[in-house]
Amino acid sequence: MRLPLLVEPIAGGYRASTGSPLNWTAEAATAEAAATTLRDRYSQLLATGARIVDVPLTDSEPIDELAARLGQNPFMEDWAAAVSELRAERLLDSTDDAKPSVNGERNGHPKLANPSAEAVV
Repeated sequence: MRLPLLVEPIAGGYRASTGSPLNWTAEAATAEAAATTLRDRYSQLLATGARIVDVPLTDSEPIDELAARLGQNPFMEDWAAAVSELRAERLLDSTDDAKPSVNGERNGHPKLANPSAEAVV
């Protein structure tokens, strides 16, 4: 975990401070010493079992409810069947397109005279 600190010069040294939820401040002769003071304070908290956690605020229940309702809609079964049928048709069409034609073309492109030569586009 990373703890963002604001380290700023003050009269006689530096002040390191955190934002919310900790709102800590430490003053020392050097910027490093001020930052170390806050790092040590955080380490002491961790040793006692304290944790800073991120709590997601997104409520997924409305999405779950919508998905459940759509799954119960008979139209969705018809739609899923139509999509499957269309995909199967397109898969067959794409394999037909990949077959070479009588004049040596493949997918509408003429066969190269020298197959090892690179095509220039």
